[in-house]
Amino acid sequence: MIASSNDCLVDFEPAGCRVQCAAGTSLLEAARLAGLPLASVCGGEGFCGRCLVRVVSGAESALTATERDELEPEQLAEGFRLACLTRVEGDVKVDVPLTSRLATQRLELTGSDVEVPFQPTVTEYIVTVRPPTVQDPRSDLTLMCAALARASGLATKEADHTVLQRLPGLLRDENYTVRASLRGTEIVDVRPLKQHPLGLAVDIGTTKIAAYLVDMETGATLAVDGDTNPQIAYGEDVMSRITFTLKDERRRLTAVLLAGLNDLVTRLCPTPQQIVDAVVVGNTAMHHLFLGLPVRQLGLAPYSAVVSEPVDVKARDVGLRIAPGAYVHLLPNVAAFIGADHVAMILATGLDQTTETAI
Repeated sequence: MIASSNDCLVDFEPAGCRVQCAAGTSLLEAARLAGLPLASVCGGEGFCGRCLVRVVSGAESALTATERDELEPEQLAEGFRLACLTRVEGDVKVDVPLTSRLATQRLELTGSDVEVPFQPTVTEYIVTVRPPTVQDPRSDLTLMCAALARASGLATKEADHTVLQRLPGLLRDENYTVRASLRGTEIVDVRPLKQHPLGLAVDIGTTKIAAYLVDMETGATLAVDGDTNPQIAYGEDVMSRITFTLKDERRRLTAVLLAGLNDLVTRLCPTPQQIVDAVVVGNTAMHHLFLGLPVRQLGLAPYSAVVSEPVDVKARDVGLRIAPGAYVHLLPNVAAFIGADHVAMILATGLDQTTETAI
């Protein structure tokens, strides 16, 4: 009798990973649930042969025609299966060869430094707000905007909702002298004096993610870190991941990307709430998946992007855990397979300014 939902225990050895899952779950999916990334160039379609595992014991689905064609008779005799085509029907013990596990990527995070003028979108001001009195009982925001006008000359009239939530307590705790971050005329963050403003630059590659922490007052790079793009467990190339989304799994690719990126940001900066601005680039598919946009049309002629213009979105709206009022800026995409990462490279190297042929 086939087990009921979540009654199956899958034991992956020698990694020592165990996971409960429902009957009918593929071993590839069970490995993902267990946090054990298996190689899957084809994204689980059954034709790359990279997710080879050996079922030691337990109840699994019958061999498929694809496995009989792809695997050697000796492999079949020893219990080898393709994890993407093998489904759990009870408790299973699985041996995972090292060759089937995703190898740790060597991360290249630095290159030639290119000097560019530091022109931050978010500007920082230290302001002293006049406390309200019986004679002048104006709101905290009105008094804050008046103080910012004195400091910056800007007619600020709006603040992010999360700023309004924190402003009363912060002003009174800090004796009415605070740091304020302005993006245009919007107050996107307020903080104590000791918390300096930070910026974040991220390149989401198909294989790797690189992140850079920047001092928003000087433009200096303070820290650099990177990690493997966790989406690689769902396909090693862009087209495999686009194919994976055809199974209505786009949200999962977005979720694992954001989880990996938030972990990376926390490693880079233990106090990510100090990050008041962010810029993200990547190829068009990575750009869309970061924003939670559909990517199916990128894999079908005429390969149309959802948006090619620059995008500005609140970090909290895409699930990036930095200052809650901060924005994320995404550079424009050129086409379905020429993304914002290319635009960033062109801007950084000045290729758009040359009249000569250049590589």
